[in-house]
Amino acid sequence: MSGDFDIFPEEANTIVLKFEAIGQAFADTWRRIGPELLGKEQQAGGGINEESVAFRAAYNEAKPLLEKASDGVGSNFRAIAATGNKMIIQVAEMHQLQTDRLRRLQ
Repeated sequence: MSGDFDIFPEEANTIVLKFEAIGQAFADTWRRIGPELLGKEQQAGGGINEESVAFRAAYNEAKPLLEKASDGVGSNFRAIAATGNKMIIQVAEMHQLQTDRLRRLQ
């Protein structure tokens, strides 16, 4: 490799791929446990005491936000990884361009 590199492209790419894999693992797990969670919610019903009723009310309020955020994890992590890969390529291209320019000055 030539030029002065701020990043290590291979190592950075490995990290980006791991990041993407974490997002995919979360998405796969969320998809798998969704029906189970729904079943548990239906079993729990309205609650059996004041504490469970209060918890259920708070849970019901937060549930749509949790689902929306969780549903987007896989695609968000893929988008972040794609951006990371583009940045690695752009940095490598820029450094090569600068190296070539410096060599022409010699």
